[in-house]
Amino acid sequence: MLPHARRAGPGLAAAAAVVMLAGCGGQSAAPAPAPPHPNAPLPARPSLWVAKTPVGHVTARVRLAGGPTSVAYARGSVWVTHDDGHLSRIDPRTARIVRRARTGRFPVSIAFSPGAVWIANSADDTVSRIDLRTGRPTATVAVGDQPTGLATAAGALWVANGLDDTVTRVDLRTGLVAATVHVGAPPSGIRTVAAAGGAVWVTGQNVLSRIDPSTNEVVARIRVSSPSGPAITRDAIWVANQDNDTVTRLDPRTGRRVATIEVGMSPTYVAAAGRFAWVLNNGEDTVTQVDAFTNEAVGRIRVGPLSYRLAAGGGAVWVQSYPGRTVYRIEPRPGVE
Repeated sequence: MLPHARRAGPGLAAAAAVVMLAGCGGQSAAPAPAPPHPNAPLPARPSLWVAKTPVGHVTARVRLAGGPTSVAYARGSVWVTHDDGHLSRIDPRTARIVRRARTGRFPVSIAFSPGAVWIANSADDTVSRIDLRTGRPTATVAVGDQPTGLATAAGALWVANGLDDTVTRVDLRTGLVAATVHVGAPPSGIRTVAAAGGAVWVTGQNVLSRIDPSTNEVVARIRVSSPSGPAITRDAIWVANQDNDTVTRLDPRTGRRVATIEVGMSPTYVAAAGRFAWVLNNGEDTVTQVDAFTNEAVGRIRVGPLSYRLAAGGGAVWVQSYPGRTVYRIEPRPGVE
């Protein structure tokens, strides 16, 4: 249900989701060629000496009854979707589930808006809205073919549809579909989306597309090798490159490449917080810690098998392991921000 590229064969076939993905309809035509972006020079080494950063470590394991398919951190809690169609809210201090809610079939992505949590149900082609106060579903919205990624921006939920060429815009207030944006053919892995700084970014076939929320149109396409799981900060867009075992850092204003950093095998997702970017290497069950000051990999941390998504929050990074039925908590070493 989550891709495990190197072990599942070519094309990033999903080691757990392949049963669901196989047999779905064909893909749409490839997007228009993206204009080339000249590479920006790598930033100069800082003149101020920077001490070598120690590698973070696993500080807790949250055991679960079912296979976790996605993880997020918000409202002081860890949120986990399960393959049985549930969402769990976990207290990060006690590692105990404090609430469970019903979602749709095979939920795989989580996003938040004021008063609500949204879940992408990949096997239903729907998105569920769940009330944060009561934990009860309040709406189910039909979207595109196999939704696999969610982000919120500009009063809307942006839904990346994994098996067609669209991103669905859902109005957060009404729960109605407000627009369908055609972004080109989906990537060989799972389509993902991120939003920040007045823009929405979605992955495609060797391209990262930027959507302008004011027009619901693609306004830029940046060529990136096999992009997946982008994370956006004030000064960087981090994109995992599944097929070449790297992560690309882009300038969010110009889209130009700032650095390409070697990580682990088949990276699928990035989380960024403070000084670090954390890259989940699906093909070898590790997380690479990248120092954003130097654009260098600090080291790798071992996690559980078939990990696909991770999230940053609460001073830690949270990683789901599907067959391991575990969420791992990784923390930087003391004294490192």
